[in-house]
Amino acid sequence: MSIAISSTTLRRIAAAGAFSAVLALGVGTAVAGDQHSGGVSPIDITRDPGAPTEVKGATVSRGGLPVTGSDVAGLAAVGAAAIAVGAGAVAASKRRTRVSA
Repeated sequence: MSIAISSTTLRRIAAAGAFSAVLALGVGTAVAGDQHSGGVSPIDITRDPGAPTEVKGATVSRGGLPVTGSDVAGLAAVGAAAIAVGAGAVAASKRRTRVSA
C-alpha cells in the first residue's frame, strides 16, 4: 500500500517542522543583561581582597518562585501555537473525512 503525498502537503509539513524548531529554540532563550537593582554598582567598588569581612545572616521569605512578564508571554505563545496546531489538525481531519465519504 503506497500513500501519495502532494507537494502542498510536503510544504505544509516542512513549514510546521520549521515553525516548531523556531519555537523550541527561540522561546526558551534568555538575554543576559545587567541585573543590578540600583545604587552603587559592585564593579565600581574597590576593596582590599585580603581585608577581613563580616557576614551577617538574614532570612528572606518571598513566597515562592518569581514570575516575570517574559515567563507569561512565553507560555502564552506556546499555548497559542498548540491551539493553532490542534485547530489545523481538526480541520485537516474533517476535510479528509468529507473527501473519503
